[in-house]
Amino acid sequence: DLLLYHGLPLQQIAVQGSSSLTPKAIVQSLKLEAGRSLDSIGPEELRGAIKREPWIESLRSLRLPSGTLIISVVEREAIARWRTDPTSVLALIDDHGERFAARIGPAGPMPLVLGKVSGGTHLPTSAIKILAEIRRHVVLAGDANALTLHLPGQQRPDPELMGRDSATIDTDADAGYILQIGDRGLRVLLGSN
Repeated sequence: DLLLYHGLPLQQIAVQGSSSLTPKAIVQSLKLEAGRSLDSIGPEELRGAIKREPWIESLRSLRLPSGTLIISVVEREAIARWRTDPTSVLALIDDHGERFAARIGPAGPMPLVLGKVSGGTHLPTSAIKILAEIRRHVVLAGDANALTLHLPGQQRPDPELMGRDSATIDTDADAGYILQIGDRGLRVLLGSN
């Protein structure tokens, strides 16, 4: 395989499977220069370069005798935004429940998850199932930015963020998942963890 590509210069890079990121952004993150020998570009180098881009879940590559390097990517699918508390940095959650830091723009509208979990980086399976159901129901997903899923066991959530007085919040905080519609809208108890 390497003998076939020995000394063959890189002419172009083609990207497949990108939707949140542009092919140009993916090519730039690889930092490969035209003219570089194709046999010097290994899969480990490509995976290492692409790890810097949080939207990319995995990648495969194929070298062609024409000097083309084909990069096939699988992007993470963001299903929600996540804050552990009202002042924390906003992150995204993929469809496996894993938290990742990325630009929110490509993800479009999606619900906010508020609260902490033990371990800190993965949502419980029950929370992922709730988010999947929200996406399935067009009525709820229509204005996904207006939805907030409060995780169980929060320590006294911010009353302004919840849109309720503190007495109500203390009762709800340990009861289970709470889906809030709008800033000060309806709050529905969905069950416990």
